[in-house]
Amino acid sequence: ATLVFYAAAFPRLARHTAHARALKEKYENGDISRDEYELEESLEKNRISNISTVRPSFWSRLASMQRT
Repeated sequence: ATLVFYAAAFPRLARHTAHARALKEKYENGDISRDEYELEESLEKNRISNISTVRPSFWSRLASMQRT
């Protein structure tokens, strides 16, 4: 059940990383296309998913990232 909970949280987590926030700002300013924005957002979700399955300490690191 825990894995399902966190898997459902990946999209939200991905939208709040520094990289994703910078991409959103570029998209809103018209610097990148919608397709490029969606691709990069998808890659960010995959990055978080990959980190979470590889590193056991991911969740403690993520908690510290969300506080900033």
